[in-house]
Amino acid sequence: MVFCFIALIVFGIMGIFSATHRSLAKEAFDCVFHKITLTPCQTGLDQRLKAKLISRTFDFSPGLSKLLNVHFELASWLFFLLTLGSLLYGIWGFYNWYEYGNCDGPQATGFCIYNSILGGNTNPAALKLPPVGTGILYGPADAKVHLIQFGCFSCPFTKEAEVPLRQVLLQYGDRISYEFKPFPLPTHPHSHEAALGVICGQGQNRFWDMRHAVFERQDAIRENGTAAVNEAAAAAGLDMAKFAACIKSPAAEATLTRGITEGNASGIYGTPTFFINGKAYVGPQSYEDLKRAVEKAFAAP
Repeated sequence: MVFCFIALIVFGIMGIFSATHRSLAKEAFDCVFHKITLTPCQTGLDQRLKAKLISRTFDFSPGLSKLLNVHFELASWLFFLLTLGSLLYGIWGFYNWYEYGNCDGPQATGFCIYNSILGGNTNPAALKLPPVGTGILYGPADAKVHLIQFGCFSCPFTKEAEVPLRQVLLQYGDRISYEFKPFPLPTHPHSHEAALGVICGQGQNRFWDMRHAVFERQDAIRENGTAAVNEAAAAAGLDMAKFAACIKSPAAEATLTRGITEGNASGIYGTPTFFINGKAYVGPQSYEDLKRAVEKAFAAP
């Protein structure tokens, strides 16, 4: 019975997009109905799925296949609980997105996948352009195109955006001005320490080296915090005595606070967020998307 419940959930969702899976969802519903009414499953779906799963498992692990066959009911319950938990978590995230514009609730600012799939309950066009020239600057200030980025170094989506961003900056060189504003998200572990580390890398003219080292160690930083940030600083070739002093300095904290304050004033709700000549783009952008946005900015009068 438990496996029929799992099949009903899985095939019911997949049936939204596929007629083949709709027929399987119908079989699963029939099987669940008969199980609830204490009558045998008429379609044989449960036995077909069991046989297929055990056969597939046997291909790479005969021992595991035998164990699964003996304890199939227990395994079914575990699969059911995992499936149910995932479904409930997805529903909770959708509720938060619908009510607050973010998967994690009213106080969260992390990037939410529903914004990409469903267009977002939050509107990038409603974001306010932050002050220009107050962040970490690269490129000529009088360039026709100015690209501002709010980013969190513990955020997987900011890391995902890094390669396309670097490609665009390399391609256009001095034709565009780039400005980074740190916006550590409280929902991401040790984001504050990571941001301070990169700010202090900038203080030794190794912003990009430190940034690269931090992103390379993002998982370690999320788990170990300051120790992993220090490892990144050493890998980036920083003077560690100066780095340690910078991390504790009011100047570094002030730079970080300014980025957070400006991000909140702009209404930033997810990282990375880009402003290209004032137009906002939320979430990781592909190289093609960023290039298109930059070219559009160049073409504007």
